[in-house]
Amino acid sequence: MNHVKNIKNYIKYLLHLLLLIKQYNIMKKITFLLFAVALLATTSQMTAQQAENVTEYNQNPVEVSAQEAPLTGTNYQVMGGVIYSNGPIFNVEGGGFGGADLSLLENNTVGNTTLGAGHQTASANRIADDWEVTETVEVTSIDFYAYQTGSTTTSTMTGVTILVWDGDPSDPASNIIFGDDAISAMVNTEWSGVYRASETSPQDDTRPIMRNTVETPGLTLTPGTYWIDWDADGTLGSGPWAPPISILGPGPIGNAKQSLAGVWQDAVDGGSGNPLGFPFDVTGTVLSLADNTIEGFSFYPNPTSGVLNISAKSTIENLTIYNMLGQELLTASPDSVSAKINISNLSTGMYVMKATVNGTVGTFNVIKK
Repeated sequence: MNHVKNIKNYIKYLLHLLLLIKQYNIMKKITFLLFAVALLATTSQMTAQQAENVTEYNQNPVEVSAQEAPLTGTNYQVMGGVIYSNGPIFNVEGGGFGGADLSLLENNTVGNTTLGAGHQTASANRIADDWEVTETVEVTSIDFYAYQTGSTTTSTMTGVTILVWDGDPSDPASNIIFGDDAISAMVNTEWSGVYRASETSPQDDTRPIMRNTVETPGLTLTPGTYWIDWDADGTLGSGPWAPPISILGPGPIGNAKQSLAGVWQDAVDGGSGNPLGFPFDVTGTVLSLADNTIEGFSFYPNPTSGVLNISAKSTIENLTIYNMLGQELLTASPDSVSAKINISNLSTGMYVMKATVNGTVGTFNVIKK
C-alpha cells in the first residue's frame, strides 16, 4: 500500500511540476510580448521624432545624376555682417501663403517627403552640418531655422543650444571646441518671412519658419572644416523641426548628420533618400591672414622658441594668440607701441596672433619652434 501511495504522490508531483513549467513558459511568452510591445512603442516614438513627412508623394522620382554634387555653402569676404551662408531657406520667392516666401517641398516632382528633421531638445535629438572656413573668422552670432507645426507667425521657440566640432561629430576622434549642449545660447527668435509647405498644399500656413539667433562670444575659427551642431526647443507638441536647404529640382543638397537620442546618422529625405543639408547663416568678421596688414606693425623673431618682440607706430591695444582650432591661448593689453609675448610654454607648431592697433585689427601667422 505504501508503495502504491508513493507512486501516486510521485505522479502528483510530476503533474504539479509540469504545470509549473507550463506556467513558466506562458510567463516567458508574456514577458517577451510585453518587451516587444515596449520596444515597438519606443521605436515608433523615435521614428515619429525623427522627421515630419508628407504622405502624398511621387514614388518614382527623377533619378539623381552621378555628376551632381551636394550644395555647398558660401563664404563672404566681408569685415562685418553675414560672412557665411550654408544654403537658402526658401526656393520660391513670394510663392507662399499671403505672398510670403516659400520653402517648397517637391513631393510630387522629385519624391521628397521630409518637411523637417527632428532636433528636439526634449528628445536629445540634434542636427549637425559642416562649414569649410577659408580664412580666419571671428564669429559673433549664428542664425538657425526651425518651425513647429500649428504655430502662428509669433515664435514658439524657447531655446537653442550649439556645439562646434573640429570634425564630423559621428567620428569618435572629433572634439567639441566651443559651446554647451545644456545651456541655451538663443538671444532672439522671430518669423523669417518664410513658410514651409509641400506641392500638395503650397498655400499651407501651418509651418511658419522661425529664425533663431544664438550668440557665440569668443568664437574664432582658423581655416579648416568645422561642424556646427544644434537643437531647438519650443512650447508646442510638434517638433521643433529643422527645414532642409531649399533648392528646386532633384539631387543631393548636403551631407548633414542627425543625432537621435545620441546616435548619429546621415540625414536623408524620407522619400527620395537624397542627402540633406540645413540652412544657417553666420555673422562675424573675416580676418585676413596676410602678414603686416597693419601699417607699421612688426614682430620678431618668427619662428621663435620663446619671446615675440612686437612694435607698432600706434598704440597696441590688444594681442591674442590662438591655436589652429581657434582656441584662445594667450592675451595681453599692452597699451603701448611695443610689447613682448612669451610663447615658450606653447607646443611646437603654427599659431595665429590677432593684434588690435589704434582700432585696426590684423592677424599674423606665428611659428613656435
